Amino acid sequence: MTDFAPLQRKRKEASLQTFVINLDRSTERLADFYRINPHLKNISRFRAVDGRTIDRSKLVERGIFEENVKYTDGAVGNALSHLRLWNHSINLREPITVAEDDAIIHRNFESLTAQVISELPPDWHIIFWGWNFDACAIFDLLPGLSMLLGCMTTKNIPSSREAFQSMPLRPTPYRLLCCFGIPCYSISPEGAARLTSLVVPIRHFTMAIPGFGEVSNSSIDIVVISLCKKINAYASFPPLVLTANDPSISTVLNP
Repeated sequence: MTDFAPLQRKRKEASLQTFVINLDRSTERLADFYRINPHLKNISRFRAVDGRTIDRSKLVERGIFEENVKYTDGAVGNALSHLRLWNHSINLREPITVAEDDAIIHRNFESLTAQVISELPPDWHIIFWGWNFDACAIFDLLPGLSMLLGCMTTKNIPSSREAFQSMPLRPTPYRLLCCFGIPCYSISPEGAARLTSLVVPIRHFTMAIPGFGEVSNSSIDIVVISLCKKINAYASFPPLVLTANDPSISTVLNP
């Protein structure tokens, strides 16, 4: 079985190809994703790596992970899934969009993201369309002058999903210094190559984040945010993607 499987919708207009990461055993999550986001036209399912089937010693032998990394099986599979999609972008020589299967995506996502990407400098690497609202995000609001620490709330996300998806939004890209979670982002082939070279091998580390404190590497999104100052990372504000980020149903925390 191939890792890339088209959903029911066919491409009808030009936009970045979107891949939704989904485990074979998470059929209900995929059904919910498609029910919540029926407006996406240029989308394919990416068969997620199941971390429960992975021999970690072989990952260490291949230089993908260092031995002391403390990832759950779900975090291992999630990291490998993102790495494979980055490699796909490199091979395609085209930017792609990556979404996780709990993403809530704005109805005008495809047209708005095309507009925002057209405003980015040619050397952009990655742009986040959403992040986890239960932790702060840091933007380079006035480059060289001032950062913006944004703290948001999550309690209304499930009940306000449809209202968000229909909101008239005018997103602007800002340099991103830090955020948690990678529910949806677009990555350029140059960015995929740059990130892969910096991420692999995945190592154990801790880092101090303003407004949050000390954080240990427990998932691929922590690795990515640790590298924001070394890559050309951006984020859309306001975001075009939400996630309830419910730990009780997370396939990363609860594989």
